[in-house]
Amino acid sequence: MKFTDLQRKTVSIIVLAAFLGLLGAWATPAPAATKAGNSETAIVQGESDGPNFIETENTKAPAISKGKKFPWLIVGLGVVAIGAAVYFLVIKKTNYTLTVTLGAGCTGTPTATGSYEKGTVVSYNYTPATGYTNIQVMVDGVSVPDSGTITMDANKALTVTAETVDIRGIWYFTTTGLTSTNFNVQFAGTATSGTVTIPGFTNTGTYTVTGENVSITITGPITFNGKFETANKMSGNITFAGGGGTWSATRGAGSSSTSAIPQTVVPQKIR
Repeated sequence: MKFTDLQRKTVSIIVLAAFLGLLGAWATPAPAATKAGNSETAIVQGESDGPNFIETENTKAPAISKGKKFPWLIVGLGVVAIGAAVYFLVIKKTNYTLTVTLGAGCTGTPTATGSYEKGTVVSYNYTPATGYTNIQVMVDGVSVPDSGTITMDANKALTVTAETVDIRGIWYFTTTGLTSTNFNVQFAGTATSGTVTIPGFTNTGTYTVTGENVSITITGPITFNGKFETANKMSGNITFAGGGGTWSATRGAGSSSTSAIPQTVVPQKIR
């Protein structure tokens, strides 16, 4: 059974008061009782010529009732017991364990399981490593933000996972702000950088992936900045000279719009 701070203090005070009461009772000696003895002496004349004295004495020894001896051993043990009770119930705080489980591709703190005093506020912060995305942080099975704090009022489990990202392959883009709103994009290279081509069109470009962040530049120039939402979905903003828009992409090919992506330096907005 777990005690609250108030309960621990109350129990300690009661135990201490009871001990002091018992100590007072033991420390007060009983009064000594002494009864005076009776002495009787008889002198009998002897039968011989000389004096012969036979002395008979009947003496009762004084009855003395000693007070109780001071119980030093009991007092010592009691002091130790009270000290232990006060320490464990009042002074010493309960420790709780934060069990940390980090999946592959997760970076941040804390990195390992630790023990914390009750009431300690533990800060945490996690981000995906290169090649990973979609950090998921859970405390006792409940999803929480990627960074925050945990108050240690019980044993807790912190679990962090991330999804593997690999942009390579073909993706279907849906955009706003461009004359061509739907088209496929082919990514070739490594998981972190490479080249971009758009099947059916002459537009080319490059890409970089840093953690869950994505940057794509194609002829125009048109820049797509965004991030992985999941391993199979990306989204972000489009910027170009004179305008901008938004974009989202899902893994796999889709139906391209009939209007090609502009080959001119300045793409035209949708009207």
